[in-house]
Amino acid sequence: MKLSTRIGSGFTVILLITIILGMVSIYSMNIARKNSTELNTVNVNALTISKSLEDSMQNLMFEMRAYGYSRDKVFYDSAMVHMKDLKNAINDAEKK
Repeated sequence: MKLSTRIGSGFTVILLITIILGMVSIYSMNIARKNSTELNTVNVNALTISKSLEDSMQNLMFEMRAYGYSRDKVFYDSAMVHMKDLKNAINDAEKK
């Protein structure tokens, strides 16, 4: 085998390896794009809903605890407002 043939076949092999690696990387990037889109649409919405539920529940618990310690009607009324907020957040979560 001539030296020029060996060099040419070596470059051909390197070119084929480069093309295969490029195709694999394009395929991997498409999968990553699909997964990031899914994370953005599905998981962020679920996280927003769960955060809303958590905030409503914590506010309700805080007001009920304050009412339990002081028996002040202001805390009870505020707790009832937070109870309505929690119910609305639960209804919104069920809709989505």
